[in-house]
Amino acid sequence: MEHNDKELLRLVRGELRDIMGIGAEPVLTRIYRWWEANPQYDIGHLEHVAAIEAALPAGLSVTGSAYRGIGIPDCVRQAKEAVAAVIEGVVAGG
Repeated sequence: MEHNDKELLRLVRGELRDIMGIGAEPVLTRIYRWWEANPQYDIGHLEHVAAIEAALPAGLSVTGSAYRGIGIPDCVRQAKEAVAAVIEGVVAGG
């Protein structure tokens, strides 16, 4: 929270490069800070998430606080659901 925007962006881009091999320059960046608060989803958020999920190719899942719950228990639940969906797809031959 104490880092300036430029430093935060540098850190995030470094992590994306190291973890996922993504080195491309972002087209758009936004940095939000919620001091001692939780982010709130916009009205219609779940409909947007459903549209994103419907557009994903078979076998690909997305998960995390940006999708269906911001808390750690929500993220753990989503991760378990994503893994189960991937396993189901593999077992079904997809």
